Amino acid sequence: MKLQRLALKQIVSTHEQNKYLHRGEETMNPISEKIETFLNEMTFFKQIELDPKDKGILKHPDVSTLKNKTTGDTPLHYAAKYHKEVLQHPDVSKVTNKRGETPLHIAAYYHKEALSHPDVAKVKDKNEYTPLHNSAMKFKEALSHPDVAKVHREKNNGDTPLHIAAQHYKEVLQHPDVAKAKNKYGQTPLHYAVYRHKEALQHPDAFKVKDADGKTPRELVM
Repeated sequence: MKLQRLALKQIVSTHEQNKYLHRGEETMNPISEKIETFLNEMTFFKQIELDPKDKGILKHPDVSTLKNKTTGDTPLHYAAKYHKEVLQHPDVSKVTNKRGETPLHIAAYYHKEALSHPDVAKVKDKNEYTPLHNSAMKFKEALSHPDVAKVHREKNNGDTPLHIAAQHYKEVLQHPDVAKAKNKYGQTPLHYAVYRHKEALQHPDAFKVKDADGKTPRELVM
């Protein structure tokens, strides 16, 4: 538990090391990973003769069936970074790569329109992240989603998208569940927020809500 609390201070940088989204707790050197990913993608797109930046890729009959043998990504996964129209594809929340990510997971990180997709809080990758968790990293609008405090990473630390948002936006302090939603360690989004937003220390529950170790948000940073 002590290690978990210490990890809170570095959790954002851990998330942001991932090129696309969350690749769990992988520790590959970011520069080496970037070079390897680039070369791998260049080879893949040369082989299939498709350009993910070309919107026409979405009309290709094999856009969701061709797969990069190394990563398991389909052209639909790659297109999700560039085109919000990918959200209209019937396989956007069905086809997965080797990390269990759907194109919707990727689209949610780049396009706030993904928040309106019916599966944004339903499909999970192998690290138990939903597309909504990914949206919570980039868009304040995720705070308004009805499931932002309800979807937990049940097999991991139990974080909800609200826990993720707490690391990025002080507006999370206005959410009614900021001191209620708890992960498997009893930590609320408010426990996370105190590390990033000084305003969190003024929240009325900063002295009250306790984690599984009996620590309040304020005690974590004292």
